[in-house]
Amino acid sequence: MAELMTASTGESRLALRALFHRILDRVDFFVAGLIEVPEELKTHVFPDRCGMTCYRVTLLGGFKMWVWWDGSQVWEDAAGPKRAT
Repeated sequence: MAELMTASTGESRLALRALFHRILDRVDFFVAGLIEVPEELKTHVFPDRCGMTCYRVTLLGGFKMWVWWDGSQVWEDAAGPKRAT
């Protein structure tokens, strides 16, 4: 993947795009932060990250990664959220 990201040819960029399409389902940006915080994330978000810009990456299979502007991360799977940093 690192090789594809640093490649400059169009074919390499298309290969990287195809790789992302096999892994990612959706990416959502929350520029104004989370106004309605999901119940399972409240212990990870409040009080200092409410309203902070963040994004959610949904992988195929439903696994979700939340990343806030300050670099904090929360990963969600079937067992529930886990604080990464």
